[in-house]
Amino acid sequence: MGRPEGREFVKECTEKVKPFGPVIDLGAGEFTNYYKPFFPGLDYITLDAQQNSTNSIDIIADLLTLPRVHDAYYGVVLLMDVLEHIEKPFTAFMKISQILSPGGIIICSTVTSWVEHDHQADYWRFTQAGLVLLCDRFDLRIFHKKIAAPGGCIPCQVMIAATKDHS
Repeated sequence: MGRPEGREFVKECTEKVKPFGPVIDLGAGEFTNYYKPFFPGLDYITLDAQQNSTNSIDIIADLLTLPRVHDAYYGVVLLMDVLEHIEKPFTAFMKISQILSPGGIIICSTVTSWVEHDHQADYWRFTQAGLVLLCDRFDLRIFHKKIAAPGGCIPCQVMIAATKDHS
C-alpha cells in the first residue's frame, strides 16, 4: 500500500545514499509506480505473490522463496507496507540480504499500530526495535529510521533503511 509517509521516507533515503539499480519493489501490489520517480534511469522491477488488476507486476513469486530472483543483484530492495503480511519475517530478511548487492540499500516500512486488515494475511505488528533486530541479524547497516504518526495520533508506521556491507 502506498502511504505519503512512506513516499517521503523513500525520498529522504535516496537523498542520503545514492541508489543504484536495479530496483526491486517486493509486494508492489496495485502501486507499481508509486516509488519509481525516486529512481530515475534505474531498472525498476515489481514482484508480488499475485498479478494486480492492471497486469503490471513483472515477477509473480513468493517472497519467502524468490525462485526467479538473482542473488547479490539488486541495488535497491523496497519492502513497503508488506512485512506485516509475511508469515516468516526473518526468512524474508534473509532472502532480501541474499538478493541485495554489496553497497545496496533496503528501504522498509511497516505498521506498528493499525487495524487488522485482510489483504491476503495480516500476521504481525513491528516496532522500530524489531526492524533494527532484523537488520542486525543479517548484517544490514542502518542509515535512516523514522516513526510516523500522521495527524499526531499514536505511531502507526515504522520505517528503516539500511545498506549491505561490501564484503
